[in-house]
Amino acid sequence: MKSMRMEDRLQKLERTLADILERVQRLEDRLDIHTERETVAADAASHSGVDEASGSKPLLPSGAMFARLLQLVGRTCLVLGVAFLIRALSDGRVLSVNVGIALALAVATTSIVFSDRAAKSGRRLSAAFHGLTAVLIAYPLVVETTTRLGAMSASTAAVVLVGTTTLQLFVAWRHNLAKMAWLGVAASLLAIFALMQSTGITAALTLVLVLLTAATWWLAENRSWNAPRWPAALLLDAVLLRSILSSAQDNHAVRDRLLIGFAFAVLILLPTLIGVAYRTLARRKPLTAFHALQTVAALSLGLVAAVYASRAYHWSTAATGGLALVLAMGALLVSLSPATREKLTRSDYLFYLASSAGLLFAGGVLATTGELRGLLWATLAVAAAAMGHRTHRVSLSAYSALLLWAGAITSGVLRTAADGLLAGPRHWSAPDAAGLVVLGIALASYWLTATRQDEQYKGTAVARIPATAMLVLCAISFGALLVHAERTALGSRGDDPALIATARTVALAVIATVLALSERRMQWAELSWVAYLILGLGGLKLVTEDLPQGRAFTLLVAFATYGIALIAVQRLVRPFQGSPP
Repeated sequence: MKSMRMEDRLQKLERTLADILERVQRLEDRLDIHTERETVAADAASHSGVDEASGSKPLLPSGAMFARLLQLVGRTCLVLGVAFLIRALSDGRVLSVNVGIALALAVATTSIVFSDRAAKSGRRLSAAFHGLTAVLIAYPLVVETTTRLGAMSASTAAVVLVGTTTLQLFVAWRHNLAKMAWLGVAASLLAIFALMQSTGITAALTLVLVLLTAATWWLAENRSWNAPRWPAALLLDAVLLRSILSSAQDNHAVRDRLLIGFAFAVLILLPTLIGVAYRTLARRKPLTAFHALQTVAALSLGLVAAVYASRAYHWSTAATGGLALVLAMGALLVSLSPATREKLTRSDYLFYLASSAGLLFAGGVLATTGELRGLLWATLAVAAAAMGHRTHRVSLSAYSALLLWAGAITSGVLRTAADGLLAGPRHWSAPDAAGLVVLGIALASYWLTATRQDEQYKGTAVARIPATAMLVLCAISFGALLVHAERTALGSRGDDPALIATARTVALAVIATVLALSERRMQWAELSWVAYLILGLGGLKLVTEDLPQGRAFTLLVAFATYGIALIAVQRLVRPFQGSPP
């Protein structure tokens, strides 16, 4: 008997709520006709809101618009009052918590349906207020019932968020209501953030965030609503990074969460790469700052997650490095292939080239070690120099120079050069076979870059910057080799600081003179630039090393050699019409 009485009361309450909402809608429809006419008349009389006397727009809305706003605010208050009535009945145990939640969500869903109807009839402001009403009811309800009351699990909350936000964004997309989309995205992000603060980062909530980011990306591509995708993507990236870093511990329970984080990182990486390729190659639309930054973030998250998962499960990182190298080759192929190059803007071409360089460095670090890594990067550098020589692209020459310096650092060439020109004799590292191979590759890369025949390279100093960077590496490396040879020739006196200082001065003078001779023959401007740079370093070394440590005889040799080099370089170098970088 009591259960039948409760069912009767619930049915009566449902009929009352439906009647209230129907009356509110009919009242709105009746008032909309009168208000729309007044608003149109006022707009026509005011010439689009411009005051004829002053020629400026009024700061306050017209009387008709003000009345309309008051009406919409009043209607919103009525619907919120219904929601609070349900809350009061639930708190008073007249309704169970689950029934109260269902009724409140029904009111929010009805508001979204009314928003669709209003937008369909051309009442866009009314539709926006209906959407606002749904947001004020649904999202705080989900957060409160999940965090404070415990009546809704995180998975159920995720389902409710997906359903409500999907309806909101569908109505916004259908009727081109950008503000309503903003409301739905902002409210959903705030709700997800609040839930994660209370319940932790769960797979269900992370999945909601992934779906929301994908939806905002799709709306940006189809409706040009670019702003909502920024906060969604930033929150998703931050959540995944925190999840991965906090799970990087050596116990099985947390390792499983780390594997889930890795799966989510892959889940956002693949659509991101596909979306960027589709936009640039299929639609031929240029990438924006969002696409570039989100691609970098997705690639970084994927690599970080893969590295931590490999460490946690004691896997080799070579597979991750190999995959990064494959992606790097793919990006390089897109930027260089004749079939795709013509579809790219200059900024897109540089983006693909820079992405390829970053992935090459990451892949080299993960897949190789030590000297092998240096040889890999040096080999790729000479290949890029050869392509730059053939295609006359400065960007490829810069790409080659960057890889060449990375190879010199990892193979020990730069360390050997620093020891020969700067370190004390007791701390020198002798050049090894791998370093000599890298140095030979560097010389070949410089030759390929310097022998370009296009007018851009010959006439501008900026185009010669990559060749200059390669030449600096070759010059200091060969100078260090010359110092090593002089030290070997000195035999037992090779540890004398005064003799070592003089040997370095002689080596720098010889390198500068050879560069000047080469410039006179080849007429490559960077040869003279580097020759003067070497002379400047030699003069600084005379003051800081030779004078404090030298003796009379060693100083005689050092200053005489340096003076001869100054005169020889000045007479050998031909004047260059351009300016150094």
